[in-house]
Amino acid sequence: MTKCKRCNGSGGAVYHRADGLAIYYLCPDCRATKPMTNYDRIMRDMTVEQMAELLVEPLEEADSGMVFYHTSTGGSYDYDDAVKAEIEWLKKECDA
Repeated sequence: MTKCKRCNGSGGAVYHRADGLAIYYLCPDCRATKPMTNYDRIMRDMTVEQMAELLVEPLEEADSGMVFYHTSTGGSYDYDDAVKAEIEWLKKECDA
């Protein structure tokens, strides 16, 4: 993906007037419809592996003391398998 040279993909550009006032406007080069939000920037930069690591949740089994990780699909695995299962789920086509 190529980024705009003027705004670096943020969608906004800035013009500094002679009196020092900064004027922010939508970038005319990439014709962005809105400025990029922090959420947009994080989602653009995040890999599917990083998203999977954020989605797995530790779940401690009380009897054995072992820690398992819960996935979005409802499975409980060790950490590596949980991340792999989460990546597979993220890459699947959405149900609805």
